[in-house]
Amino acid sequence: MINKVLLFGTVGDHVWENATQGGQRVLSFSIKQESSYKDKMTKEIKKSQAYFNVSMFSEDVQVTAGDNVMLEGKLNNKKNKDGKYELSITAYKLDVIKQHTGNHGAPIVEDFKIQDIPF
Repeated sequence: MINKVLLFGTVGDHVWENATQGGQRVLSFSIKQESSYKDKMTKEIKKSQAYFNVSMFSEDVQVTAGDNVMLEGKLNNKKNKDGKYELSITAYKLDVIKQHTGNHGAPIVEDFKIQDIPF
C-alpha cells in the first residue's frame, strides 16, 4: 500500500516549533488548501477550503504564516483524547514557493521545478 500526499497550500496563522527529547526540531502548523468548482444547477462558482494539520522533523526549513508551500508526506490517523480519530500529515519534504508578478501580471513561481512532479 502507498501512503503519499502531495499538497499545495498556504501556511496557517501559527507555526509552532518544539524539540524532541533527543533535541530534534519539530515544526507543527496548518495548511489551508482552497479549491473551486462550477455548480451544475446554478452555474455559480463555489469555493471551498480544507485545513490540514502538519508536523515535520526538520533542522533547516524556515516557514512562516502566509507562506505558499508544496509539501510531500504521509497521512496519519490518530485517536485523540475524546476517542475520535484525527487525520494529519507528517511532511518529509517542504518547499516554500515564492511568487512575484511578471510583466503581464501573471505570477512567476521561482522555486518550483517541473522535474519535482512525481508523474
